[in-house]
Amino acid sequence: MLAAAITCHNTYMHSWGSIFIQDVVLPIRQKPFAPKDHLRYLKLSILAVGIIIFILSIIFQQTEKVFLFLNISGAIFVGGSGAVIIGGLYWRKGTTPAAWAAMITGALTASLNILLNQLFPISRSTVNGAGSGHGYGIHRLSDSFPAYTQESL
Repeated sequence: MLAAAITCHNTYMHSWGSIFIQDVVLPIRQKPFAPKDHLRYLKLSILAVGIIIFILSIIFQQTEKVFLFLNISGAIFVGGSGAVIIGGLYWRKGTTPAAWAAMITGALTASLNILLNQLFPISRSTVNGAGSGHGYGIHRLSDSFPAYTQESL
């Protein structure tokens, strides 16, 4: 279990750090880094993600099961990325503002769901139907498609 948890967090750190550099910093900068600088910034962003995770783990007390936490934190990203990937690959009208709208909508709805479940706890079977805690990503994914479509048109 420990090895699986370490591997999962390692993947999260690499994914979030590289997505930040590749999809946020580089489009804003509008010119590529030199390969050596690019690698350095990727490593620094991964370190920053690790530091943020460390600080948040000190601030927030773990009140849910670990795998439910991983599911929810994944839902924050997956909630918008599905619309972005599908819209970007299979729809010619997809735009960058539409991608941002979908990502923000997916992340906000997943975060709002988490917050509301903490403030007003109800049984998991009522929220997700199956009682397993795995409904977060699918619901947020369906919330982000209308935002992507509306912003693209």
